[in-house]
Amino acid sequence: MQVPAKVFTKSLEKRKVNCRCLGHDHDGLGPLVRIDSKFTANKYCEILTTVAHHELAKVHFSGAGPVFQHDRSPVHTMKKVEALLRQLNIAVLEWPPQSPDFNIIKNIWGQIKVALASKPLHGMSRDSLWRAAHAEWERLKLDATLVDSLYSSLPRRMAAAIASWGDATR
Repeated sequence: MQVPAKVFTKSLEKRKVNCRCLGHDHDGLGPLVRIDSKFTANKYCEILTTVAHHELAKVHFSGAGPVFQHDRSPVHTMKKVEALLRQLNIAVLEWPPQSPDFNIIKNIWGQIKVALASKPLHGMSRDSLWRAAHAEWERLKLDATLVDSLYSSLPRRMAAAIASWGDATR
């Protein structure tokens, strides 16, 4: 039996693995972070001050510096998180809620979900599920054109969203 494509949002026999992508730019995908506890503002601040800060130090930013795109989940918009982002000089892109057509990471998650759905994951431990998801992430990181092609698709997606008066286009 195979796991449905919603492997990241559905519990797999109570072995749910929570993952977060930490950044992408025209140069490719950033790291994938495993979260073994509830994703809270405190947990997100911990990730921002350790992993994100380390990753951002590797990148040269021309102009104003890094800009984050959040999906506006309550964790992302908590005052504690917003204050830390200001302290780290990380701007947050204004973004309409519930807008997966504009968020390229949704396409990447979709590719990972499809790849994992084709594997025999039934009965797999959380650690094994994490390794499978992480392996797919690393495989996608090797595609030098992936992120750039998704960025290039944004004008078409924006036009489709405007034509549909903001409704989902897929």
